[in-house]
Amino acid sequence: MKFLSACALVTVSFSFQMGLLAQTSSRMMLWKQPSFFRGFNLAQDIPITQKDLLDLKKIGATLAYLSTEGFRDPTPPYAEDSANIQVLDERVQYCDSARIYYTIAVRQGPGRNDVYLEGDGQAPPSTIWKNPKEQELYGSMLRAITARYAQDTLCVGITPTVEPNPFFDSLCCVDSASFATFFARNGVNFTAITELWVDSIRAASRTIPILIQGPGYSNPIVYSTVPIINDPNIVYEFHDYHPTQYVKAAQNAAVSYPGAYLDMVNDVPEVPTFNKRFIEDTLFDYISAVQAETHAPIFMGEFGLEYPHTGGTQFLSDMASIAIDKGWHFAYWDWRRPSGWGGWDYEHWDPSYMAAIDESFIEQNESVAESLAPAATLSFTQEVPGSIRVDWSGLEPPGSTVSVQLFDMIGRLERTFTANSHNVLLPTSGLAAGPYLIVLRSGAAQATAFLSISR
Repeated sequence: MKFLSACALVTVSFSFQMGLLAQTSSRMMLWKQPSFFRGFNLAQDIPITQKDLLDLKKIGATLAYLSTEGFRDPTPPYAEDSANIQVLDERVQYCDSARIYYTIAVRQGPGRNDVYLEGDGQAPPSTIWKNPKEQELYGSMLRAITARYAQDTLCVGITPTVEPNPFFDSLCCVDSASFATFFARNGVNFTAITELWVDSIRAASRTIPILIQGPGYSNPIVYSTVPIINDPNIVYEFHDYHPTQYVKAAQNAAVSYPGAYLDMVNDVPEVPTFNKRFIEDTLFDYISAVQAETHAPIFMGEFGLEYPHTGGTQFLSDMASIAIDKGWHFAYWDWRRPSGWGGWDYEHWDPSYMAAIDESFIEQNESVAESLAPAATLSFTQEVPGSIRVDWSGLEPPGSTVSVQLFDMIGRLERTFTANSHNVLLPTSGLAAGPYLIVLRSGAAQATAFLSISR
């Protein structure tokens, strides 16, 4: 891809941006497909090669979730971090070469330390939550990151900040009411800060999907505090490592799944039996509520198992199948962690672990094929210069009206037609060469396909 140089962008108001965002982007349409994106996290501190991305694509993954430690230092004078920029540039190029979609997760920046470093005592608590100057500087960094990659058609999202944890030294994995109380007492408007960062991204791209997380490791137990954003190109993301006594148990621990583990669920301490039904119906109840309220896509952006334990393959299968049943997108933590770097190293465990992961990706290929064009076929013929004939069948009863829309790969609506037959002549004069998304709708039925225009 050709990288865009970071440039100064004028901040526009959030309300004004809403008027420009009436159209859902073509990339967002992929998020609207149930469980379309399935893949792995790629942590910045882990060495990654081009082969690693090609191998990820080979096993059926559609998404690489790229972490970055940010383009600016967390502490004054907030200098540009060229090493972080270089690492992310390289990984984006690997994704482009492998032809795999990617999202970018920003973990730190002005006033904001990586939540893992905070929790591990390697960094002091972030100061950004009560510092408007740092909030603005962080927003300008997000604008620069967005401007650099948003034109790449394989870039399908930006996470403004990973696992936002205001008052990390006071609050960790507590209930949502405690978060709300601390926010109010300390004058932190978490929703307003999130809206500021959404607005900053929108100044660089009107349509790039933005992945919004809630506080407290973005875990389901406190997800009722997630900021609900009025924007048609929002995805709500959560992370889940429950039951923590199983997921993060030591390598030599005698633990198993299903099993009884102490956890805070629905704000009540209890020792539930963690199994698929409990996770889906109780632990994920908050996530389902957000989905029902917003009708937005849901992304289980981190989950997995640090070390192999009894029932581990069943645990991974249960988590993935819950997401698939609910139409959520998901990404395992994490891809290709070298042996000796800690856990999460599925490829070097019993082969049943990778078999379970492969199965979740195989199901993805089948479900995507069904969801893109249920019982419908599309074909394209260039009969005369400057136009393409689009034919379809199996989409609608005879005589129905069909809406035909053509989007470029950054979400702009380029052509729109209605037809009462099974074909339409699509003028292509004035369109740049490259890939486009064509969307056909008839009542509740929909079919989508990618169309390449050449010159």
